[in-house]
Amino acid sequence: MTHQSDADLHLAKAAEYLEAARVVLSQSFFNAACSLAVSSGIQSKDAVCILLTGTSAKSDSHSRAVNELRDSGPRGAILAQTLGRLLSVKTKSQYSGPSVTQSDADEAVKRADRLLAGAQDVARNT
Repeated sequence: MTHQSDADLHLAKAAEYLEAARVVLSQSFFNAACSLAVSSGIQSKDAVCILLTGTSAKSDSHSRAVNELRDSGPRGAILAQTLGRLLSVKTKSQYSGPSVTQSDADEAVKRADRLLAGAQDVARNT
């Protein structure tokens, strides 16, 4: 498998998760929308890192994921802050008692969309 084909698989998953996030957001399932947006963002991060460095680490550490994206080069570094903000809702949407708000979910979906667009741009220009 080439780096491009591997990245394309991650981009397809990112798009699928993002579309699912939009659907559940429209049904007011805010925790699920955030969770799916986070999954989309991680898939986008994986695609960018694979395209720019040839590899992507699999880690449960949010800071490692952000650092990996930042360290992948200038194009990845631009997206790293967006990923960090997106990952900040993961714990609340997936593990904590209190739920995320509609505003949290709206922002998570927007951030996942920015990450996917950025990853697609990297794929087109690599």
